[in-house]
Amino acid sequence: AELELLVQQAREKAALRTDVGVAEARQGAQKSASSQRLQLPGFQLSSLGFKGRWEEVGASYMLYPPKGVEPKAVVHFLGGAFVGAAPHISYRYMLEEISDNGYIIITTPYNLIFNYVETCASIVQDSSQARARVLEHLPVFGLGHSCGALLQTLLPTFFPDESPRVANALVSWNNKPASDAIPQFEEVIIPFVN
Repeated sequence: AELELLVQQAREKAALRTDVGVAEARQGAQKSASSQRLQLPGFQLSSLGFKGRWEEVGASYMLYPPKGVEPKAVVHFLGGAFVGAAPHISYRYMLEEISDNGYIIITTPYNLIFNYVETCASIVQDSSQARARVLEHLPVFGLGHSCGALLQTLLPTFFPDESPRVANALVSWNNKPASDAIPQFEEVIIPFVN
């Protein structure tokens, strides 16, 4: 009963944010959670010397199947907490292999804040231009690694109209604090972020 109440409260909170608008929710997230935001450097494909077939669309990156390969579906990918800021680079080879097999890839970088409703609102806003370019008849699958897997479960719950999914594939999903889920988190990651 307590879990049902929490889920209902989260849905109501998300519905209020949707009524106000995803853009406004994102602005609120940036203001209210700036002290919680992990500051990671931005990554541009061209600055690293490789772009390939990747295309920057709004705040997301898209990858279409090679010429002659008919798209079967769309895969919206979200990476793990720290590499989620550059999933088009961190997961490049895996995502290109999936695309080569007939899937349109949308990957949305995100900066983790520890308010997941606000993070989801940001992802919805940041992926809107890429989602608008995809054929409506294609099914959409969510694919997430680690924190991205958690966010993939929340997106269609909080924002069902903006994040419809046929199914999700969750890789290394967990619900542990980062210090328990990431080996040497305190020794390696915290000094890097600070």
